[in-house]
Amino acid sequence: MALPEVEIEPGDTLQKAEERVERTFEAVGLELVAFESLNTSLPCSDVCHFFHVESDDAPSVVVVCVERWSEETVITVLNVLLELRMDPEPPGSRLRVRFASAYAVPDVLELLFGDALISDLECRAALVARFGHELEPSDCTQFAAAATQLGRSHFGVEISIIDPQGVERLIELVCDHLRPAAPPGEPLNALIVLGCLLGELLRSAVGRPTRWARNRQFDPWPGLLISLAPEDVPAGEASPVRSDDAAGARADEAAAESRSHPGRVGRESGAPSLTFHPIAHVIQLYRSGDREGLRRVWREIIERSR
Repeated sequence: MALPEVEIEPGDTLQKAEERVERTFEAVGLELVAFESLNTSLPCSDVCHFFHVESDDAPSVVVVCVERWSEETVITVLNVLLELRMDPEPPGSRLRVRFASAYAVPDVLELLFGDALISDLECRAALVARFGHELEPSDCTQFAAAATQLGRSHFGVEISIIDPQGVERLIELVCDHLRPAAPPGEPLNALIVLGCLLGELLRSAVGRPTRWARNRQFDPWPGLLISLAPEDVPAGEASPVRSDDAAGARADEAAAESRSHPGRVGRESGAPSLTFHPIAHVIQLYRSGDREGLRRVWREIIERSR
């Protein structure tokens, strides 16, 4: 059964808003049950309450909010809903979420908790990527593995890190599946893990020692350093040798920097190296849909690392 939409007026008290939501749901035969523990213990409990919908259909949660969405309220609601959505009752079911709000619901909540397939993908990616918060170089290989699983389970796109056509499949996933979904806001977590996957694909392709690293050019997230030292590639050896070791405007800057200098030559600890920012390139691919642009950068990096 479809869940009814409920209009909450600015200035409504939380009690009045709840009564309006309850009447609307009762009119279509649905009963709301309050999450008492959540509604009395959270920092936003004076302006925002959670309700479970008693139904034989898919498990559903209604969030009632009567104030403008502060950062604290958004973060609290996001964490509560992530936990509920990832551990639904009954197990294996997909939780539906509806917002009854006096003010516009932030895009990040609409994206994560909408009904589209991309919302479920972004929820699962968020549990891994954490919106890129405190993303360390040592996390990137794990994030890449998560991206391969998410692409397969949600869109049926198989991407192997050692597949020479892996970058084409990644482009397909972004341009043919993520972009057409046109969600509110950007699926940042999905793009971060796919950026890590792009980096791992490159590491497998270049045939040189590489590592994820942090430096000022890569802010706000790690990027790749590719060694250009001649002694790093023995004659006749083609397989790669690997040594492992907010967003918003900074992501724009990183993407612009990567477009201008897709393989900047620099020095790391005295040795010549190429730098590459795969996360920025995936974000740019999502924004522009420029498949050939990423292919061109990919070819240039491969050529310059020979």
